[in-house]
Formats: sequence, C-alpha cells, structure tokens
Amino acid sequence: MKRILVTGSTGFIGSSLVEILANNNYEVWCTTRGEINHKTDSDNLKYINCDFTLLEENIGSFYAVINCVASLGNDSSWKILSDNNCSTLENLILNIDCTKFIHISSCSIFSKSSQIHSQPDPPNIYGLSKYVSEKILELNSHKFDSSIIIFAPCFTAKFI
Repeated sequence: MKRILVTGSTGFIGSSLVEILANNNYEVWCTTRGEINHKTDSDNLKYINCDFTLLEENIGSFYAVINCVASLGNDSSWKILSDNNCSTLENLILNIDCTKFIHISSCSIFSKSSQIHSQPDPPNIYGLSKYVSEKILELNSHKFDSSIIIFAPCFTAKFI
C-alpha cells in the first residue's frame, strides 16, 4: 500500500483528497494542528500533528506528498502569508522524503494582464505568496522523481 502525505488535510481541497485516497486503498497520512474533520472512518488514515512553520526534523518517507497548506485572502499581512504559503513549503521540502511532490497553487497568481503576455502577474499579496511558493518548489524539484503544480480555482470568501 502506497503512503501518501496530505498537508492541509482539514481544508476544502485537502479533506476531499483524503477521503478519495483513503477509500482507494492508499495509506493516507494527514497533517493537522489538532483539528480533524474527515468524514471517512477508514483504517487507512493516520495523523501527524505538526506546524510546518516550526518544522525542523524529518517526518518520514512517503510515496507522494500533496501539499494543500495555505493561508487564504488578502486581509493578511505579507508576514502571515509568506510564513504560511512559502516558509511552510520550504520546511516541508527540507524535512520530507518522497518520490512525487504535488503542490496545490492558485489561479490568483494571474492578473488580467497575464492574459496578454501569458505570464504570472500576481495582482495582490496573496497571489504573490502563492507564486513565490511555486518558485520554491521549482528550485527544489531536483529532490523528487517528479513534481507538479496544480492550480486550484480561485474562491472568494462567499464560496468558502
């Protein structure tokens, strides 16, 4: 059975992934900071209580990591967004062994001008923090057999 680590496992995307993976016979390790809201009651679920902003030790070996950790929104300061969206990713990369790394990013890295020049152009600090996190993964992609960045749809507060 393949071991998969899902970070941000209690969030919108992470919790759905956990249920799908556990119900398809993966051994799913979920990171949490105390809260657990998974609807599935599978023997395939394991939990690691950790705060990635403080992570300084290896937390294990996995076939794949799916990184869904993120702070949302523009109401936060750059310090909060960069700690949660950039530093946590870097700490995870430095303290994990895996073959495949999947990073969930956001279409918020694109502005209207991105349509013209087909390049990321974050219109706000949230988008900038997600773009920087992508660059952190790109710079460290040599650590993995494969890595991919998936763009999640942009959600506004009224949908979350």
